[in-house]
Amino acid sequence: MTIDYDSMSTSAASSKLNKNTSLLKRLAVSTFEPVSIQRAKHNSNIADSEKAFDAFFADCIKAARDYIERQLGCCICEASYTLSLSKFPTYAIPIPVWPVAAVASITYKDTDNANQTVTFGTIVQPVNDDRYTIYLTDWAAFPTARSTPNAITISFTAGWASQDVIPPSIARAALMLVSYWFENREAVLIGSISKETEFSVNALLDSVRPGEDNLE
Repeated sequence: MTIDYDSMSTSAASSKLNKNTSLLKRLAVSTFEPVSIQRAKHNSNIADSEKAFDAFFADCIKAARDYIERQLGCCICEASYTLSLSKFPTYAIPIPVWPVAAVASITYKDTDNANQTVTFGTIVQPVNDDRYTIYLTDWAAFPTARSTPNAITISFTAGWASQDVIPPSIARAALMLVSYWFENREAVLIGSISKETEFSVNALLDSVRPGEDNLE
């Protein structure tokens, strides 16, 4: 979208320019899925030796991961991300995906357009699987960055490190979705679900949905 600031009122243009814009990117595809094809087949009473539907199960598992991640705003299988900002907030940077495993770096352009890095040891790292907001130690303010698109880049990893540590409710929700799509493969598109299945899946997901980060 192109914004014509010349045609705006001064206050409208100022509002647009002062807004902190952000861009979240997943940099790498996960090397595993929430559940294995074998487990999904067992859940649908399909023998390991029956290979005819393996590709279908693989597609369903990926669709289940996508559905759950969109519902929860999370990353299930560990992956690398960058979050780009146009300016620093004063004290806190909410990360729009969870669970965050670790912040690798925060780089930025200073007011002289030079590349700078926030001292790694001052970044308060996540301690659990809840939503995560970046703070600096001792509630220090973030440095002053140049006000320009993508002035700040935060590199971090999010998601669970292996299938074994994914919350059981998420794995069960994925299996429920996969079984529904397999059992109704002639009648429904992968990704669409019945109201009954949606209710059951969302009940499982609500049990692991974290609350908001209310730290000030």
